[in-house]
Amino acid sequence: MRILKWEYPSKKPNTASSDLAASTGLPPLVCRVLCARGVDDADKVEAYMADTGPIESPWALAGMKEAVARIQQALDRGERIAVFGDYDADGVTSTVLLYSYLEMLGADVCYYIPTREDDGYGLSCGAIDQLQQKGVQLIITVDNGIACLQEVDYAASLGIDVVVTDHHQPGQELPAAAAVIDPYRRDCPSTYKTMAGVGVAFKLVCALEDADPRDMLDELAPLVAIGTVADVMPLWGENRIIVKQGLAQLPYCDNPGLLALIAQCLKEPGEISAQTLAFTIVPRINAAGRMGSAEVAVKLLTCLDEEEAAGYVEQLCGQNTRRQEVEAQIIADVARLEKEHPEYFSQRVIVLDGEGWHKGIVGIVSSRIVDRYAKPCILLVKDGEQAKGSGRSFGDFSLYQALQYASEHLERFGGHKLAAGLTMKSQNIPAFRRAINEYAQKEHPYMPLPKLQIDTELAPAEVTLENVYALERLGPYGHQNPKPNFVLAGCSIEGIFPISHDKHLRLKLKKDGQTLFAVYFRMSTKDFGYKVGDVVDIAVTLDSYQYLGEESVSIKVKDIHPRPLPPDIYRHIGIYQKMQLCEPLSDEEMALTVATRQDIGLVYKAVLYYGGQVGDPIVFYAKICHKGISYSKMMLALSVLCDLGILKPAASGAARCLRVDRGVRADLGRSAVYRSFCEKRTAQLWI
Repeated sequence: MRILKWEYPSKKPNTASSDLAASTGLPPLVCRVLCARGVDDADKVEAYMADTGPIESPWALAGMKEAVARIQQALDRGERIAVFGDYDADGVTSTVLLYSYLEMLGADVCYYIPTREDDGYGLSCGAIDQLQQKGVQLIITVDNGIACLQEVDYAASLGIDVVVTDHHQPGQELPAAAAVIDPYRRDCPSTYKTMAGVGVAFKLVCALEDADPRDMLDELAPLVAIGTVADVMPLWGENRIIVKQGLAQLPYCDNPGLLALIAQCLKEPGEISAQTLAFTIVPRINAAGRMGSAEVAVKLLTCLDEEEAAGYVEQLCGQNTRRQEVEAQIIADVARLEKEHPEYFSQRVIVLDGEGWHKGIVGIVSSRIVDRYAKPCILLVKDGEQAKGSGRSFGDFSLYQALQYASEHLERFGGHKLAAGLTMKSQNIPAFRRAINEYAQKEHPYMPLPKLQIDTELAPAEVTLENVYALERLGPYGHQNPKPNFVLAGCSIEGIFPISHDKHLRLKLKKDGQTLFAVYFRMSTKDFGYKVGDVVDIAVTLDSYQYLGEESVSIKVKDIHPRPLPPDIYRHIGIYQKMQLCEPLSDEEMALTVATRQDIGLVYKAVLYYGGQVGDPIVFYAKICHKGISYSKMMLALSVLCDLGILKPAASGAARCLRVDRGVRADLGRSAVYRSFCEKRTAQLWI
């Protein structure tokens, strides 16, 4: 079972939060959350809650004047314009927003959405040829184009001008377009950079209309909100204002297609949260681009007929169901690969390859693997001599820099710190796997662990609807403004109940004499590392839910730590990983790793004492660390005992769940694991 590294606020918010509660009248729990996030006086709270700040003028973006001039020229001359979008939800909403606006102006306008399989990401020469045949004289890119230098030159050679609007990082050179709008241009004076592609398109529409962005939000906020949430933009500043207004307007917008999609996604009408967008509406829009063509999503969001909209919604939902089925199949293939090649999963960066996997789904599965194994992951789809794939990372591990390091084995790659795409020759996969893990070893002696930001501790008496309602005022929640995470410290587990065919768990907890129930999604009884009676610290979020007409507080588990969790556990996990990978250890690390006969005997007796079950190693270590043994020594001892047949994997097949075979006695010298480690230690001492 993975472990998250909990990070607490650098300052204790108690004094400041008490003053804040007195000056604002907000509940103490809410004030502790605000102080943990730097909102620590009444003026900051008022500004944070009100969201009345201005949205920066579109004219602050470099290239905006040139873009408006060229588009206005096309409108005046009656030139045919093409909006060139992308196949994800940000690209779709960007396309719909700009296309619909130009159509409203009476422009001769069409749109083009590339496909993953045939076109790939961004402008392509083949797509430009198709647009030339349709008489297009001006292409406006949305959510792409900043890296398409050759394609823009090719369009110019055909007499087609290009206006680029994008929000991705530019290279050293900008495309030679009629205009380039990108907040990350080095010469861009705009102070607000973290817009989605649809945010940049929105600013372009505001400039064309010569209107205040605040006024334009009255009509366009829902589309901009969807694209902003879909592309995981930080929900602060302008994005917070836009998303908050968009969420409020969504249930009442005048877009028949969007209303039909909302009606299909939501069981009951009502307010829509950013989480609702991210987990219900956005996946269905994205499914179109993943499983086929995103054009059906554009048609849905531009249609005016309710019956037609219902048909498009049915298509999207069908594609999303198919996406889930394909995802489940790839995950099953990954489970098979773990049995066949466990060495791939023990490495610092997991690199897997397979044939027949859907290229539009491997990115999602990479994210699932990252969540499960707490390691960066890259999935490659082999198609004959070529392999294409996607990768995901987290925290301080830059996937983009890792790909740069291993670029000699790649034909093409792109992306950013946490997500990337790549293409290579299939024969280069083993060399690439070695190279990217070499980078990981050089740059991160101890691999980063996924982090969970904790806002404050939570008392059972604070689990109230009043606090839940007050916390909702801090939303919308999303990237860089996450839903508050609380810790219920020192809870006793009183009951463990599987739900939904053991896909999730319901936990009965007791703290301070009060009983609480919490739900742990995507956790089965087989994978759960705790048992009834264990005392734990639990990271949770709070929500409200209705059952039989009665509203109650819902406690959702984010992570669980054994209590007490040894403070040095994170470093020891890194040391043990180095030992597993046969990497050189420092003298200090070696001293923490070499298990003596006494250490191995201690671990064996502890297994006996705790009923012959080890269970989750970190939970087991928390029980025995007071004996003075390190995590690495314990893990080496367990490996040796397994190698000797004294401990055996349980019949359940869970590798970490062990039972004792009391009838086996053996000399440690017969353990290949122990001999191998001693030989490596001796060799290292001679170096």
